[in-house]
Amino acid sequence: MAKQKTKKVDRNVLEVVIPVVVVGIFAVLAFIPAVKGFEYKVKDGFTYLVPEPPIDPSVVIVDIDDAAIQNVGMFPWSRDIHADILMQLKELGAKYLTYDIEFVDRSPVGVTSRERDQTIQSKGGELNEVFGALEAGQLKPAEAKDYASTILNEGIMLTARDNDALLGRAMKVFGNAYSTVNYNLDKGNDDATKAIEYAISSSSIPGISGDQGARSIRQLPADKVLRGAIVPIASGAAGAGITNVGDDKDPDGILRRITLLVRAPGDSSATPKIYGQLAFVPIWDKFGRPPIEVRADRIVLKTSTLAANPRPDVVIPLDPSGQLIINGPHSRGSKDHYEDGQGFVHVKVSVMQDLKLKEEAIHDLIYNQLRPAGYLGDNDFTVLYDEARVAYQETLAQGDPSLFDSYMQKHEAWLKAFSDFATGDTEKAILASLDQTLADPKLTAGDRKQVEDIKATVSPNFDQLRKAVELYNQTRDNLKKRLADGFCFIGWTSEATTDFGNTPFDPTYAMVGTHAAISNTIFKQAYLNEVPTWISFVIGAVLSLGMIAIGRRFKTAMSAVIGFGLFVGLMVVVALVYGSTGIYLGALLPGLTIFVTVVCLTVL
Repeated sequence: MAKQKTKKVDRNVLEVVIPVVVVGIFAVLAFIPAVKGFEYKVKDGFTYLVPEPPIDPSVVIVDIDDAAIQNVGMFPWSRDIHADILMQLKELGAKYLTYDIEFVDRSPVGVTSRERDQTIQSKGGELNEVFGALEAGQLKPAEAKDYASTILNEGIMLTARDNDALLGRAMKVFGNAYSTVNYNLDKGNDDATKAIEYAISSSSIPGISGDQGARSIRQLPADKVLRGAIVPIASGAAGAGITNVGDDKDPDGILRRITLLVRAPGDSSATPKIYGQLAFVPIWDKFGRPPIEVRADRIVLKTSTLAANPRPDVVIPLDPSGQLIINGPHSRGSKDHYEDGQGFVHVKVSVMQDLKLKEEAIHDLIYNQLRPAGYLGDNDFTVLYDEARVAYQETLAQGDPSLFDSYMQKHEAWLKAFSDFATGDTEKAILASLDQTLADPKLTAGDRKQVEDIKATVSPNFDQLRKAVELYNQTRDNLKKRLADGFCFIGWTSEATTDFGNTPFDPTYAMVGTHAAISNTIFKQAYLNEVPTWISFVIGAVLSLGMIAIGRRFKTAMSAVIGFGLFVGLMVVVALVYGSTGIYLGALLPGLTIFVTVVCLTVL
């Protein structure tokens, strides 16, 4: 009898001690990084139960893809290529463009082979005129020498273009183009020093109120330096944002969250300079640069205070660490799901390059084949192509946004001219004219044969032109549809590059897509969040300690059944809450706490 009583007492003691010990153990484990890493893995599985966020069609990823790099034939690219892409994006309707590319060093000067050949031809002609005048006695040798020297110097300058400044001017013309700021680069050379000074002075966000010491603003260590794009490029940008993501990765190396604001390195003053994340800066611009209020658990864009276009404030909730949890499409980021409405809109640079080649091919067909054959008659509209090209070059040379409209008018006039020519009545008129010539009884046999040969080429030539114009218009219309009012991010997505990272849905995600996902999360207010670790611990502790009452009321077998039922119920509740609200209560920590408690009580 005494032994039975002792066993009962021992069992009663175990029913109390085991839950308490288990809770104590998991109280310690809860704050170990490795355990947090396992919790994040479990969370990733539950995230598939959360509906994918709605996609804002204005968020566009501009892919510098494998085909684009092959078309250029070198990597990295000369900055004039980036300038041309920027101008083409503006022409196709993009409104914002953020570079996930760091322009931290000077690039070689130079021009394209076409521009080089044009310069050689032009300056060669000018030199021939000088030599002709010298030979004719119209110039003295000293005068001819001065003229020749000037011409050669101009030619050298024209073929030694500063492509960094060219890209800066293209950014200025675009209007809403953004460059990067990095805080892991060294101070480097004089260009780097100037870039550091420019980034510190021009890239910070003013008008931030609230708790500037909150965890939502990361303090950069004093040994870091903020270094942006070199000044010729950065000075043309509308702003710049922090591109670093390495410090935002979770302990398991996966990027799930991002810091939106950082404090300047070593700046612990009451009014520090604060800098925005790469996507956050253009988002802030798009919302009208409203005042920003910072709290530990949220960032508020005070759009209600704007004089122009006031609207409800944009509240961005932050996780317990003060970061935004990135809510992106569950599909792999490198895929283009535009047609079926899944994922972000993608525009491949190789397709943009193909569009330019199609236009040049149309010009060459008209200029080199149809024009010499007399198809254009007195309406030589190919001059519109040259006028548009000159206007384009002038716009870039001046970096004047007001000149862009003039270029667009000339370019649209050229596009309309060749489209009307291809689809109009010109072919019928030419054939009718040739038929009239053939109807002349005085036409010699030789002339008749020549006219018939010409007539035989008319329809094939126009068929070729119509097909080329049709393909050009299809490609251009598709790009304009994708880029209309586009909030774009451009980056390397080629497999030959290294800008890939690990995300919950894709171990090789093109990191430019991260910035698109951040933007979409904020634009669509499709936020995810998670409760602090201590709340997850409390949930597990309450359930585990609840087993004390269950163990005393029911026999061991029934207690085990109830305990495992609590475990399953907890998993269901976590899934339902996360799936319906986007708030993750934590599954691993409370789940293991209750599971281990039940197992121990059942076995012992």
